[in-house]
Amino acid sequence: MSLKSKIMATALGLTTLFGPTVNIDSKSVVSEQKIEYKLEAKIEQNNAQARDYNLEGRAAVLGFDLLINGLKSGLGAYANGEDFWPAFGKGLGAGAIVYAGKEIASHNRYPFLGVSGKLVHDLGVSMSDNVMLNKPIMSRYVTDFGPIEIHFEKGKENKIYFQPFSACAILGNLVKGNDFDLKQTLYNFTPVFSYKVPLDIQQQGFIGGYTTSNVIAYCRNCKENDFFKVALSHEMNHVLFFSEFRFLDYLTPNKKIVFENMLFLHPFAEQLGEMRYGPMLAQGLLVLPKLFSKEAYWYLPHELEAFTMEMPRTNNAHPLY
Repeated sequence: MSLKSKIMATALGLTTLFGPTVNIDSKSVVSEQKIEYKLEAKIEQNNAQARDYNLEGRAAVLGFDLLINGLKSGLGAYANGEDFWPAFGKGLGAGAIVYAGKEIASHNRYPFLGVSGKLVHDLGVSMSDNVMLNKPIMSRYVTDFGPIEIHFEKGKENKIYFQPFSACAILGNLVKGNDFDLKQTLYNFTPVFSYKVPLDIQQQGFIGGYTTSNVIAYCRNCKENDFFKVALSHEMNHVLFFSEFRFLDYLTPNKKIVFENMLFLHPFAEQLGEMRYGPMLAQGLLVLPKLFSKEAYWYLPHELEAFTMEMPRTNNAHPLY
């Protein structure tokens, strides 16, 4: 709860406690307005501080995107018999596009910036993966919408793959009674659901949003400090972050062999082998530290990045800020 909300809640409590004996005259109204002006000034100062810290964090995210995509492309090309450094340079360029997509999508409180950022981000990821696989850098473009992963490749037939965990996430939201948000789904080109949090629970602390695979759920009535907009931005970053692990599926092209030796599943080995598991596998591995410590949440790579990139900025959103 913000300081302003706490003051208003305290005032309301005093009014209830003392009943008719509490009189509000013109002087108190003027005094309250002065307090409100001071609070607004303080909030603006805090937000300015948050933006300053945010610039440093965003520079770090850009640096990591450049390095990770450069290494992925360079090492992949080297493993395929090509020179490391030319591929590394291409990966740097792809990493810059990956970051540009995240930057655009972080402002998804505005219509269609989410989908624009996502498509730009997928271009950078596709370029990096193509170089890693020793393919021409612009030969293939990969994106997804919920459980559907789409591959557009030059000179070849376009392909569609199925992401089972995304389908499970959609089903899970429906079972929980979360509402499907068609507008935000179209704005972000990824499935979005919303739920309500009672006001008394909001004052005690709550989960403002969560992402499973590429499916977002957010609190739609948490409007203090535009929190619902922050949650959408935060969760959209998770969707982009996890999609960067599609390359795990490319590194295991013969997954059907695994299912051929599994009881009850071997009749479906061909279909199961064509499904996509990389992003959800990465998410499962990244959250493992939470099993050992709740504090680990604040230092998970995808949470650090999401707290850094989320917009509009809020002061003290993360311990590091």
